[in-house]
Amino acid sequence: MSASLGYLIAAGVYLAVLLPWLVIETGIHPHPRAYLLEFWLASRARLAADAIVNVAAFAPLGWLLARGLAGRATAVPARVLIVAGLCGGLSLVVETLQFFLTSRYSSLIDVLTNTLGAVAGAVAASRWGRRAGGPRV
Repeated sequence: MSASLGYLIAAGVYLAVLLPWLVIETGIHPHPRAYLLEFWLASRARLAADAIVNVAAFAPLGWLLARGLAGRATAVPARVLIVAGLCGGLSLVVETLQFFLTSRYSSLIDVLTNTLGAVAGAVAASRWGRRAGGPRV
Protein backbone atom coordinates (compact mmCIF):
# COMPACT_ATOMS: atom_id res chain seq x y z
CA MET A 1 0.00 0.00 0.00
CA SER A 2 1.37 3.40 -0.94
CA ALA A 3 1.72 6.16 1.63
CA SER A 4 -0.76 8.38 -0.23
CA LEU A 5 -3.39 5.62 -0.15
CA GLY A 6 -2.80 5.22 3.59
CA TYR A 7 -3.48 8.94 4.09
CA LEU A 8 -6.69 8.71 2.04
CA ILE A 9 -7.84 5.73 4.11
CA ALA A 10 -7.03 7.67 7.30
CA ALA A 11 -9.06 10.61 5.92
CA GLY A 12 -12.00 8.25 5.35
CA VAL A 13 -11.75 6.92 8.90
CA TYR A 14 -11.53 10.47 10.30
CA LEU A 15 -14.58 11.44 8.25
CA ALA A 16 -16.49 8.37 9.48
CA VAL A 17 -15.86 9.56 13.05
CA LEU A 18 -16.56 13.23 12.30
CA LEU A 19 -19.81 12.89 10.32
CA PRO A 20 -22.00 11.38 13.06
CA TRP A 21 -20.82 14.15 15.40
CA LEU A 22 -22.09 16.67 12.84
CA VAL A 23 -25.49 15.22 11.91
CA ILE A 24 -26.85 13.23 14.87
CA GLU A 25 -29.74 14.74 16.80
CA THR A 26 -28.59 15.96 20.20
CA GLY A 27 -31.98 16.40 21.85
CA ILE A 28 -31.01 19.93 22.87
CA HIS A 29 -32.80 22.86 21.29
CA PRO A 30 -30.20 25.20 19.84
CA HIS A 31 -30.44 28.92 19.86
CA PRO A 32 -32.47 29.97 16.82
CA ARG A 33 -30.04 30.61 14.03
CA ALA A 34 -30.09 29.48 10.46
CA TYR A 35 -27.71 30.62 7.80
CA LEU A 36 -26.89 34.31 8.32
CA LEU A 37 -29.15 34.95 11.32
CA GLU A 38 -26.29 34.18 13.73
CA PHE A 39 -24.90 37.67 13.13
CA TRP A 40 -27.92 39.12 14.91
CA LEU A 41 -28.75 36.35 17.40
CA ALA A 42 -25.40 35.06 18.71
CA SER A 43 -22.75 36.76 20.79
CA ARG A 44 -19.31 37.44 19.33
CA ALA A 45 -17.77 35.04 21.87
CA ARG A 46 -20.12 32.25 20.74
CA LEU A 47 -19.33 32.92 17.07
CA ALA A 48 -15.58 32.92 17.76
CA ALA A 49 -15.74 29.67 19.75
CA ASP A 50 -17.84 28.04 17.04
CA ALA A 51 -15.37 29.16 14.35
CA ILE A 52 -12.38 27.81 16.30
CA VAL A 53 -14.06 24.43 16.78
CA ASN A 54 -14.92 24.21 13.09
CA VAL A 55 -11.42 25.09 11.93
CA ALA A 56 -9.92 22.61 14.39
CA ALA A 57 -12.30 19.84 13.31
CA PHE A 58 -11.59 20.19 9.59
CA ALA A 59 -7.84 20.95 9.65
CA PRO A 60 -6.86 17.27 10.18
CA LEU A 61 -9.14 16.22 7.33
CA GLY A 62 -7.53 18.80 5.03
CA TRP A 63 -4.06 17.64 6.09
CA LEU A 64 -4.86 13.96 5.48
CA LEU A 65 -6.48 14.66 2.11
CA ALA A 66 -3.58 16.82 0.93
CA ARG A 67 -1.08 14.13 1.94
CA GLY A 68 -3.21 11.51 0.22
CA LEU A 69 -3.44 13.54 -2.97
CA ALA A 70 0.32 14.12 -3.09
CA GLY A 71 0.86 11.26 -5.53
CA ARG A 72 -2.10 12.23 -7.70
CA ALA A 73 -2.12 16.03 -8.05
CA THR A 74 1.42 17.29 -8.38
CA ALA A 75 1.04 21.01 -7.81
CA VAL A 76 0.40 22.25 -4.28
CA PRO A 77 -2.20 24.84 -5.38
CA ALA A 78 -4.13 22.11 -7.22
CA ARG A 79 -4.20 19.93 -4.10
CA VAL A 80 -5.32 22.85 -1.93
CA LEU A 81 -8.12 23.66 -4.39
CA ILE A 82 -9.23 20.02 -4.49
CA VAL A 83 -9.28 19.85 -0.70
CA ALA A 84 -11.19 23.15 -0.52
CA GLY A 85 -13.76 21.92 -3.02
CA LEU A 86 -14.24 18.53 -1.36
CA CYS A 87 -14.46 19.87 2.18
CA GLY A 88 -16.50 22.91 1.22
CA GLY A 89 -19.00 20.72 -0.61
CA LEU A 90 -19.12 18.25 2.27
CA SER A 91 -19.67 21.06 4.75
CA LEU A 92 -22.47 22.53 2.65
CA VAL A 93 -24.22 19.14 2.56
CA VAL A 94 -23.81 18.71 6.33
CA GLU A 95 -25.11 22.21 7.08
CA THR A 96 -28.09 21.63 4.77
CA LEU A 97 -28.88 18.38 6.62
CA GLN A 98 -28.59 20.19 9.94
CA PHE A 99 -31.19 22.70 8.74
CA PHE A 100 -33.78 19.89 8.82
CA LEU A 101 -32.79 18.50 12.24
CA THR A 102 -34.68 20.03 15.14
CA SER A 103 -31.78 19.92 17.59
CA ARG A 104 -29.15 21.24 15.18
CA TYR A 105 -28.64 24.55 13.45
CA SER A 106 -27.05 25.35 10.14
CA SER A 107 -24.83 28.25 9.32
CA LEU A 108 -22.96 29.59 6.34
CA ILE A 109 -20.24 30.67 8.75
CA ASP A 110 -19.78 26.98 9.59
CA VAL A 111 -19.36 26.18 5.88
CA LEU A 112 -16.72 28.92 5.57
CA THR A 113 -14.82 28.00 8.74
CA ASN A 114 -14.92 24.28 7.96
CA THR A 115 -13.48 25.00 4.52
CA LEU A 116 -10.91 27.38 6.01
CA GLY A 117 -9.83 24.66 8.45
CA ALA A 118 -9.44 22.13 5.63
CA VAL A 119 -7.42 24.61 3.55
CA ALA A 120 -5.22 25.41 6.56
CA GLY A 121 -4.60 21.69 7.01
CA ALA A 122 -3.76 21.26 3.33
CA VAL A 123 -1.33 24.19 3.37
CA ALA A 124 0.26 22.87 6.57
CA ALA A 125 0.72 19.47 4.91
CA SER A 126 2.57 21.06 2.00
CA ARG A 127 4.79 23.17 4.26
CA TRP A 128 5.48 20.31 6.69
CA GLY A 129 6.82 18.14 3.87
CA ARG A 130 9.25 20.88 2.79
CA ARG A 131 10.51 21.68 6.30
CA ALA A 132 11.03 18.02 7.22
CA GLY A 133 13.47 17.72 4.34
CA GLY A 134 11.12 15.45 2.45
CA PRO A 135 9.54 16.06 -0.90
CA ARG A 136 6.98 18.81 -1.29
CA VAL A 137 3.65 17.30 -0.48
